[in-house]
Amino acid sequence: MSFRPIFGIPRLTQDWGTEQHERETHWTSLFYDLMVVAALNAIAEPFEEAEEPEGEELRFLQEVQGSTDGTDGTSDTVHEQELFLLTPIKHLWLCALLQFVSVVNPWNFLNEFTSMFEDESFIGHISFFVHAFGLAATTAGCVGELEENYKVLANGIILAKIGLLVLYARPLIYVKRARTHILVRAVSHCVNIALMLWAITCPYETFRTLLIISSFWDWAGLFFLLALNKEQRIPIHIQSYADRIKEVTMVIFGEAIFAIILQPYSEAKKQTHFYIALASTLWMIYAMALQEFHILPNDDDHALRRSVVFGYLWYFTNFFKQFCLLGTSIGIKRAHLLMFKAPLQPIDQDTRRLIVWGLSMNMLSVQMIRSYSFGFGRHPNKDDPPKLYRLKVLWWTIMIVAVLAPQLVDFIILEHVSAQPLVVLISFGCLMSLVIMGEAAMSNLVAEHLRRLMQELDTCGGGGEPGEMTYLHSSSAVRQYSSSEDVPQEQSHPHKCAFPMEHCPTKAKPEES
Repeated sequence: MSFRPIFGIPRLTQDWGTEQHERETHWTSLFYDLMVVAALNAIAEPFEEAEEPEGEELRFLQEVQGSTDGTDGTSDTVHEQELFLLTPIKHLWLCALLQFVSVVNPWNFLNEFTSMFEDESFIGHISFFVHAFGLAATTAGCVGELEENYKVLANGIILAKIGLLVLYARPLIYVKRARTHILVRAVSHCVNIALMLWAITCPYETFRTLLIISSFWDWAGLFFLLALNKEQRIPIHIQSYADRIKEVTMVIFGEAIFAIILQPYSEAKKQTHFYIALASTLWMIYAMALQEFHILPNDDDHALRRSVVFGYLWYFTNFFKQFCLLGTSIGIKRAHLLMFKAPLQPIDQDTRRLIVWGLSMNMLSVQMIRSYSFGFGRHPNKDDPPKLYRLKVLWWTIMIVAVLAPQLVDFIILEHVSAQPLVVLISFGCLMSLVIMGEAAMSNLVAEHLRRLMQELDTCGGGGEPGEMTYLHSSSAVRQYSSSEDVPQEQSHPHKCAFPMEHCPTKAKPEES
């Protein structure tokens, strides 16, 4: 039996050494997940409000309704409750993005901290609660109109930043190696606190400008770490950090699932179209998550290990993907709402853009992240055998076509066939099925062909590593979570072929005399 110590010394994550410690830190993230789900629900709520159709919009909806039921659109058979118009998003998106950044940034920075340090003491968890309290206050500021609650949001941001400073205080005292790194991050957070203290005394328009500056400052503060040398920079537990960033993806999906299942339309749940819409929507969300997680690099081939440049690209692409997921989630919820409020009306242009562009940009982000992490082994190269080269080209072509596929569905089906909510949900659900199956089939073809090549090399005495069959080669031979830049040149693998150059079948090894 073991007890949690009251006072403990924080340790660097590179000293964990066991999987048990890594698993024990995950339960605290569930505490934050619940608050982030609540915040996302509050952010998305204004996008699901209806407004009264007037003028041209009313006449258009009546014509659509009349054409579907065989009337002229003005008779008593056109029921008022069937004319349903969701509020436009033009005046909502900026406030929603600012609220989203205010919630997600503290969460990402907490993930950064927990991936660098381990502190399982009771005092350490009290420090976590201070940050959680700030995130809860930020979530409260996302409820309702931002103009009415902006001071609550500002107070929440300040408390969350203070919570981060409290978390950094104990490593600053006990971990000497981390002091320079911590001071750089602390100065960045202090500047952000000062901006929010100024913003809270200003009118709403000035506050919004300062909040935008504060958000960009949060991102710019990450580049200050480039001024530190490798002894001063604290390495993060890469796999843990990557997993925690992916939690944001699942939480955004989770909020959409929560909304579509618990929508208050009990009278419609007994109808068949409810189950079809629910299955299509859930499958679309599930397939988006499956696309992100079913093709992954091995531990040594992650973008955060390859180089500083790829690490920053990976981080900011993930942040961009979070925005795309938010837009897609809101679009899916609006389409699902229209499914029951106005099933015969075509979905509005705002909802179409949210779904179509959200899916496209999300898939583009996934492909970019794969490109950063897989190294050059997954890319077509002139040194590859001809068949492997063609398979790689086809593999990347399928992934690029998948990015454009939502646009094709929008142009072919929604524009020229039907844009009714059920058709939209079924169309994009089927599209994601084709994308997943196509990627999985091509990935298995590439892996199977490479497996045969490795067997031929084994037969010829060429050797080969088992990991090369799936991920082609390890792009860095690193230990202790160091980056590929720290590996001596003679120990690193060349990024030119599907496997180390000395085993490449297209080049014969010179015979020794």
